[in-house]
Amino acid sequence: ELESFIIQASDDDAILVRERVANSLGNVKSEIPSVLLTLRKLLGDPFEGVRQAAADSLVNLGQTDSEVITVLLDVLNDPNDIFGRVSQAARDTLSKIHPIPPEMMDRLFHMLDPDNHRLFEHIAGIFWGSDPIPSDAATAFAGFLEDPNILTRQIAASVLIHSDFSVSKSVDCLMLGLSNEDWRVRGDAAERLGLLKHPSPKVIQALSEALHDEDIDVLQASASSLVQLGQTSEEVVSALVEALADSAWD
Repeated sequence: ELESFIIQASDDDAILVRERVANSLGNVKSEIPSVLLTLRKLLGDPFEGVRQAAADSLVNLGQTDSEVITVLLDVLNDPNDIFGRVSQAARDTLSKIHPIPPEMMDRLFHMLDPDNHRLFEHIAGIFWGSDPIPSDAATAFAGFLEDPNILTRQIAASVLIHSDFSVSKSVDCLMLGLSNEDWRVRGDAAERLGLLKHPSPKVIQALSEALHDEDIDVLQASASSLVQLGQTSEEVVSALVEALADSAWD
């Protein structure tokens, strides 16, 4: 039987084989005891990629208990994940868990650290998947709207524009970022404004003006956000065509 063959491979010495086993078992579509047992065993694998894959498969099989969540949260902030591939995958898996259990919520709040930019953004990403965003999360991120780091403020603002909490202040924060001297800040602000559910005319206008930015990345982010916001009017299309001509995208 194929499942038995895959389970046997879970003891393979090769990390990549064990990771593929963990991923494959999540496609079994039924809670077979031997499959769940194998995935639980792989939660204790020394390699973070295998642990994350096993946890993801368990979530896909409806297993969202504290053991699984703890593994994912640990991987989310694993210092050995230099390139961020595994922590990004852990974030995506945690985003599938709804509603967010209280213990997971508490742990995420304790992990919020604006000095750890990648972790801060990962946690924000988990809450983006919540609709609506829990009021406690909105309150927590609202506290970062006054952070001295503008990128931290923009990440917090992008969470809050998904909620009914401080939406106006969050939008103002992001719009302010569009005029920052750093192109990375401008591009980040333009991209995050595309997350708005109900854009106001001033947001559309600001993004349309950003289509004339001197930096190609800001132009692309602004154009992408306008499309995400459903802006296909003649004015917006004209601005896009003008930006293409002026910036010589190729």
